[in-house]
This record gives sequence, structure tokens and C-alpha cells, in this order.
Amino acid sequence: MSLRRLLRPRSVAFVGGAIAAAARDECEAAGFDGPVYAVHPRGELGGSPAYRSVAELPEAPDAAFVAVNAAATVEVVRELAAIGAGGAACYAAGFSEAGTEEGAAREDALRAAAGAMPVLGPNCYGAIDLVGGGGLWPVPWPHERRERGVAVVLQSGNLGINVTMSQRSLPLAFVASIGNQAVVELAEVVEAYLEMDEVAGIGIYLEGLRDVPRFAAAAAAALERGVPLAVCKAGVSSLGRELALTHTASLAGSDELYGALFERFGVARTRSIPELLETLKALVSIGPLGGRRVFVFTCSGAESALAADLADASGLDLPQPPPATRATLVEALPEFALVSNPLDYNSALWGLEEPLRRVFRAALADPVDAALLVIDYPRPGMTYSADVDRAIAAHLAACAEAGVPAAVASTLPESLQPHAREELLARGAAPLQGLVEAFAALGSCARLGECRRAGPPAPLAPTCSLAEGARPLDEAAAKELVAAFGLAVPEGLLVAPAAAGAAAAALGFPVAAKLCSPELPHKAAAGAVWLGLRDEGEVAAAVEAMLAANPALPLSGVLVERMVEGAVCELLLGAVHDPAFGHVLLVGSGGGLVELVADVRPLLLPAARADVEAALAGLRVAPLLRRGDEGAAIDAVLALARIVDAYRDRLVEIDVNPLLVLERGAVAADVLARL
Repeated sequence: MSLRRLLRPRSVAFVGGAIAAAARDECEAAGFDGPVYAVHPRGELGGSPAYRSVAELPEAPDAAFVAVNAAATVEVVRELAAIGAGGAACYAAGFSEAGTEEGAAREDALRAAAGAMPVLGPNCYGAIDLVGGGGLWPVPWPHERRERGVAVVLQSGNLGINVTMSQRSLPLAFVASIGNQAVVELAEVVEAYLEMDEVAGIGIYLEGLRDVPRFAAAAAAALERGVPLAVCKAGVSSLGRELALTHTASLAGSDELYGALFERFGVARTRSIPELLETLKALVSIGPLGGRRVFVFTCSGAESALAADLADASGLDLPQPPPATRATLVEALPEFALVSNPLDYNSALWGLEEPLRRVFRAALADPVDAALLVIDYPRPGMTYSADVDRAIAAHLAACAEAGVPAAVASTLPESLQPHAREELLARGAAPLQGLVEAFAALGSCARLGECRRAGPPAPLAPTCSLAEGARPLDEAAAKELVAAFGLAVPEGLLVAPAAAGAAAAALGFPVAAKLCSPELPHKAAAGAVWLGLRDEGEVAAAVEAMLAANPALPLSGVLVERMVEGAVCELLLGAVHDPAFGHVLLVGSGGGLVELVADVRPLLLPAARADVEAALAGLRVAPLLRRGDEGAAIDAVLALARIVDAYRDRLVEIDVNPLLVLERGAVAADVLARL
């Protein structure tokens, strides 16, 4: 299904009443020079002639804006598809978003009526093409035509309006509001924009993906083609935690999985719409950075302190000037200035372009990956605007001499004047509005550079649907499963209750004794596990107590195991099946407080050894892990990945908690699994 005609139309039609008339008027006001048609049963729309039906149109339009009621929308879409229209944007609500059977049935009917014709929506505002001037958009939008810029794709119409009205000098070229995604889903729109040379970057407001593998493939293509993607993801939810058997499933929130997806494929994640716009601006102006080293210039101690905190939070490094550079700066700065990075160059040099250029250039004598000037303009017309202009000119000149990407950020979003923003963009620098957003944007530029240097990301493992009727394994069977793939488990015996003492003596004390049953996933809560038993009498007493606490439990037997001692660290390893993402691994801090601590990292499959190393290094428990056999822990995670691959069509969830990491080796002390 090609979206080219819909998103880059050469002829447009508007079907409906007042809303359609408003959209048509905006399109004409933007200077669209192709045929513009109107359709209304009365033969007139907003005082201008109109065709009485779609069938009467003199040609099949490339794009149509359909603004009739929900029931009529289905028939209009059917008529447009029948004449070979390039696509439609459907404004009406009352489909699946209504949450009713009637609305869902109407959306099914719309999908059938569209057939092979692409449709945006329903329940959407349409699309804008600021390159060609075509607009299927029923509210006013700025008509600033441009040859190339960013595309913004939104699961929201109102946010689309806000983006078009933003005063941030974002080089906006295309906007698409996708609504319910009845026919065309978000990844398809991203794919279509990636095919356009006029698109320099793509910003996305996302609530959820219907086709994760397709989006991943589009993101991989964007990375390969050098088109940056930035996403503002809303809606932090769980993966059915109330149905979870294992800790893994209860901790695997969908937001964490989206984060792992974006990280793998070089998609910049932002926390707000302002941050999305500033990040997009940085990505298409200075682009991916060569590293995380940034030199920051300010004229205030407070700004320097704020910048240092924000740089750290954004994962950026602020290298301090080495002795030779420090000596040069001491000479160039007033005697009371503190030489550091961030560098407060002080008010003594305020408005002095050439001295400032020398200071900036001296600071950039050592390698950095970007330089940021923090400065705010006064209100328009106030006297010291020219002084700010001079500081920015000095900064740009110094960065050009040093060959360093330049950015300018205002502390307050409104305090970077339009003339400065446009001049900075024209010179390939990033004008960033708001200090928080500015550092987040630079952090995204640095991470994108790292992702590109790492080479093409591995495509996601295939997803599959699992059959109904999942069943839990008892602990002995689950341990037999993982042991077959190389995961070490404690030496143990599954015996009848009466034989537990003898089994313990054969294994050697101390031992653990556990009731073993597929209906007992959490033994500690049921009083069904005793640890550190040191003779047969203690074992017999423990078995008696466990049976008394669980009189009706169907038993596989009593699992008696040698105690594993000397653990330096406890980890959680697990895998869970998600309908959208497929199987996902989780690694984290393990033990009895695992859900309270919630120190976990998701890993999308396939996962390379380096991915596992990075995930473990990011845990709060990493310092403890480094005291033990990290290699064995990594091997255990990779063994779990092999289990997932072997049981892909059957594995619902599996949980190793804790994995006891020893000075040498790692042992799965407890395993839960459901197939």
C-alpha cells in the first residue's frame, strides 16, 4: 500500500460541510497549485460550487478529506476507493475509540470499504504537506513552505495543532495525524516519510504500537539512511501483571520494553512534546555527535551549576580543561573567574565579541564533541539584545575554527529570539529553547552517534502466538529444563516425603527441603521451603511441618538439595512472552525483595553477549556482581536465551530467582516455568 499520493498530493478533494470547507480554505490559502475539489449533496460548499457526489468528480483525487458523520464516512470511503483515489483522511469519531460494539463494527466496515486504499484515521485531523502546499487539515496552520524539513506523526489531532503552532523554529515539512489507525498504522506512515528526500528527520507522538516488528524494521531503515527518529511515548502500563506467575512477568512493564526497543534501534526517547521538538531540532541541525564530551559556556554561576547537573542527568561528559588550556584561560579571563567546565566567563566580558571568541576558542583547543553556549535574550526592543548577538557570534566563530558542532540554549524557552534561532539554523547550529530540553537533546545526539558507530542493529526475533492451556512445571522439572541448556542447578534428589532424610544424608549437609508441585509456584509464602537443615532429624521435622501447612497439595515429591554457599550476589533472570514484542529477557537484582527493589533491565531478542554485559552493568547490584563470576552470570543469561529459542512456540514465562553468583560459577537456586 503506497501512501505517496495521500501524503504528497497533486490533487485534493474535500467531502462534507463546514469542517470540509474550513480544510479546503486552508489548503487554498497555503498556495496549493493542484486541482481542489469539493463534494456536497447541495452542489455548493462554503459559497463555492461543489460536486454532488464522489462519483461526479472529474478525476480520482490523490487525497481526500472526509468530514461527514461516522455512518456516512464508511460509504464515502467506499466510493473513493471505487474511483481509484490515492487515499483519504477521515475526521469523524464514533468508531473503535468509542469503546462500543457498534463503534468497533463500524471501524471493521470502514476497513473493508477502504480495501487497498490508504486511510488515515478515523478520528483524526489529517495531514499537511508544507513542501507541496497540500493540506487535509480542518483548522488554521502556518503556511510556511520549505524544501526540506522534519515530519511529525502523531496519535493525536490536538497535539498536531499544537506542533504546527509552536514557536520553536522547528523546520516542519510534514504533519500526519493517524487517529484510530483502522487502515494505515504508524509504522507505515514512518516508512512512507522515509522514502521522501524532503524528510530530514521524523518525530513521533506514540501511545502504543500495533506492529512492533514493522516499526523496528522502519527504525532500522531510518538508522541506515541517516534519518533520525525521535519519539515521545505516553502511557506507561503493565503486561498483565495480575496474571503473572513469575517475578519476571510482574516486572516486565511495556514501557520498559518500548525503552529497550528505542535504544536498540537508535530512536531518541523524549519525555514531553517540548523535548521532542527540541530534540528533533538538534538531530537535524548538528546531528549525531562523535561522543559525549561537551564544553558549556555560561555567564552565570547559577547557570553553570544547573548545566552541570543536567549534563550528568543526560549522560554527557564535561571534560575539565587540562593544565595548558587552564593557563591560557586564566590569562584571558578576569582574575576572579573560575576556570572549569561549565565555564562562567563572567560579566566583565559581556558584549565583547573578540575577547569572548578568544576565550571560547582557547577552551575548545582540547577535543570535545559539541560546545554549548547558555544565554537568554531580553524582551524584544531592550538594549542589551545586541550584546547577546555578539556572544552568539563569538561562539559560532570559535566553534567553526575548532571544527566543533555548536549549540545555543536559553534557560527559559521563550528567551531565544526568532532572528537568532533562524540565524543559528542557517549556519548549521542548534538553537535550543529551555535548558532541560537542551541537554536532553544533546544527550540524544550523542546516543544516536554511538548507535550509528555500533553498526546495524540485530533485527527483532520473530514473534509468535501461543496456544491456550499453559501449564506450570514443578521446580524439579523446571530445573531439569534449564540444566539441559547449561544452567547449573544445585545437586538434588526428588523423593517421597518419607525418604527425604535419607536423601539428605546421601547428598551431604546442610540441605534445603522443598515441597515440589506444579501448583506451588511461590513456596516461601506457603511455608513449603526450609533452608540450612543440618541432620536427618531436622529434615524430617521440616517435611512434617511443610505437609501440615499444605495438606491438600498434590505433590510431585520433596526436593532435597545441597545448600549453595558463598554467593556474592543474587540475580533474577527471566523470560516472558508479550503479544507485541514476542519473548523478552529480563535481568535484575534477585532474592526475596525482587519486586520491591525492581532493579531490572529488559533485553529484546536476539541478545548478543555485549547486550547482556551492558544490561548487567546497568543494574544497581552491579558493584556486587563484579566481585563474583560475571562471566558465569552472562553465560546463564545466554543459556536462558537458548531456551527461549528452543521453546519459542510454547514458553509463556520462566523465572530463575535467585541465580546465585559465586566467586567461581553461578547456580540457579530456584526456577519457575510455564509452558
